[in-house]
Amino acid sequence: MWRDFLAAGHEGLQHVACWMETPAAMDAALARAAALGYTIGQSGSAGENGRFVYLCTEGHAGTVVELSEACGAKAQLFKRVAAAAQGWDGTDPVRALQRLPMR
Repeated sequence: MWRDFLAAGHEGLQHVACWMETPAAMDAALARAAALGYTIGQSGSAGENGRFVYLCTEGHAGTVVELSEACGAKAQLFKRVAAAAQGWDGTDPVRALQRLPMR
């Protein structure tokens, strides 16, 4: 859907994500979206508890809603990204992510 967005000549906001903190919350959000008539335009997984879907919800030209599980390893990555962004003043745009301990 990202490529389709650009191919259609759109610029700017492609999607807005709603993060679900548990698999059960993701299941409930998916059921609610289906009940409201939304369809899935794209889906995938970034590992265990890392499902994501892009719903066909183009209220603003090309912009869709993403439902994303924010638990598991993907949630840990997002937390590291947020920590690296803390206090950023707009300079030095390359930010280092803190390494997680190996298991």
